[in-house]
Amino acid sequence: MLQEMELSSQELDTFTTKRGIVFKLEQVSRYLVMDISESIPLPKPPMVMIEDKGREEENPNDPDYIDELRRANLKKGTAITNAYLALGTKVQSLPPGIEPVESTDWSEVLEEIGIKVPIKGRARYVAWMRYYAVPGDDFEQLIGSTMKVGAITTEEDASKAEKSFRSDAEGDTTTGVPTRE
Repeated sequence: MLQEMELSSQELDTFTTKRGIVFKLEQVSRYLVMDISESIPLPKPPMVMIEDKGREEENPNDPDYIDELRRANLKKGTAITNAYLALGTKVQSLPPGIEPVESTDWSEVLEEIGIKVPIKGRARYVAWMRYYAVPGDDFEQLIGSTMKVGAITTEEDASKAEKSFRSDAEGDTTTGVPTRE
């Protein structure tokens, strides 16, 4: 029983991609995530005069506002994702055939097609993961796994928890008495 608990704990703090790269997952500070989120302000909806009411009101349906809001949310999401990648993952093992972060083979190709790749540091590591090492579904799963290490509830977790609740047909959870006839 104890071995099962240890194995489960080990599974929570590692992630293996389909290409065989093993990442050690580490907790990312919630305060950092909150600060990143707060550092990118959301736009305010423009005001429009409502003649019938004789006053101005916000117009959240303005196309320019909707586009600005989309861009701000994308910028926020990208910055938070980059923080999880940079601070919440470390390469534990790299299989043969996968270029390491320091290699220029993977980055030269990107530079040739117009993608700027940082020369060194965690920003290069993030670019390596985003553009080369962790393609496809693995990328989303890696981010989700990193968030779980930080005990942030993902949609998948919320859905699993919701399914564990009794339905109304089964009755009140405290009395067992059906809540609907």
